[in-house]
Amino acid sequence: MIRRLLAAGSLLLACDELPEVTVVGAHVEVSADPGRQLCGGTLAHMDAFVRSMSAELSLPPPTGVDRVRYFWLENDDFHERAHCPRFSTACARGRASFSRAAPENHELAHNVAGVLGGPNPIFNEGIAVAFEGLRDQFNVWLVNNGVGLGLPNVDLYDLLTAPSSERLMELDGYPVAGAFVAFLIRRHGLDAFTRAYAALGPAESLAQIDHVFRDELGEPLADSVAEFDATARTCAHEGYDAKLIECAAPGLPWSGDVLVHHRTLDCADDDAVGPYDGNTAVVFQTLEIREAGGYELRVLADAVVILAPCAPCSGPEQVGTSYLGPRTFWLAAGRYSVRLRGPASATTSVGFRLARVPGYPPPDSEE
Repeated sequence: MIRRLLAAGSLLLACDELPEVTVVGAHVEVSADPGRQLCGGTLAHMDAFVRSMSAELSLPPPTGVDRVRYFWLENDDFHERAHCPRFSTACARGRASFSRAAPENHELAHNVAGVLGGPNPIFNEGIAVAFEGLRDQFNVWLVNNGVGLGLPNVDLYDLLTAPSSERLMELDGYPVAGAFVAFLIRRHGLDAFTRAYAALGPAESLAQIDHVFRDELGEPLADSVAEFDATARTCAHEGYDAKLIECAAPGLPWSGDVLVHHRTLDCADDDAVGPYDGNTAVVFQTLEIREAGGYELRVLADAVVILAPCAPCSGPEQVGTSYLGPRTFWLAAGRYSVRLRGPASATTSVGFRLARVPGYPPPDSEE
């Protein structure tokens, strides 16, 4: 029988409203509605995310009775049972998360960061967006047209005074909130940012936020906003996200200037993560680009392969699929996250070939 008092919110949940625990990890336990099945590596992925974000914030990861309880619920009566806001598809309260998808690391990020305090929405949602990871999305239209998914054109001051997460969402402010938090962390360091985060209250005025910025970050709020607008507006989510899991994943080996990787992908695999909010399984890996240059990506099977640089704001994601054909693009030297994406409902073959292209011009060169 579930009768558990959730710490931030003091909400007593009746035993007939929510499912019992179905699987238990080191830091996360999942309560899934009947018929909902995690892919084989999802619980380990969630555990690793909570452990990694806790370490980033210098916090002990939750264990034992303090584990995060993750409720994975059906769509139809989700809001009635989860008591999440109507505008949301998921929410977090204290050590509990409620979601219609799994995994949903945004909510786990709230569970971890909530220990530090509850500042106003731009910082509360911003830290979750900045750490949530890259999930499974990709946009074929953007790939076909060579367009990067930039940040919405939203005035940062409107977001700083947004009274609620709902208003932040109405303003299309979540990506900008995450970018601003990631910018502050790069600019001032994580220790200084977490001190500021803890000092900010839930309903701060601009004058109060400015006071905290001066005390904890050593500069006026206006200076931070101006520098963000001047230098960080071009860095989209895949560039500024912390990529804690993505960039710590196992590495793939090269053979000279060619890297070939091929495997079967099944949701039951120990390293398959999903099904997210649909029929999707993802495997996370990494590769190292030893020398900057042109590289051709050729997908060998029915899959999507997504490369994202691990260095913050150092370049766009690159996507390959079998139906797009070979693609050639410039890659800077460094580590890259590799996500292999396939269906969660069937075993499939996935793979790719990445090869150096000598003489390929850098992106800023003239024809």
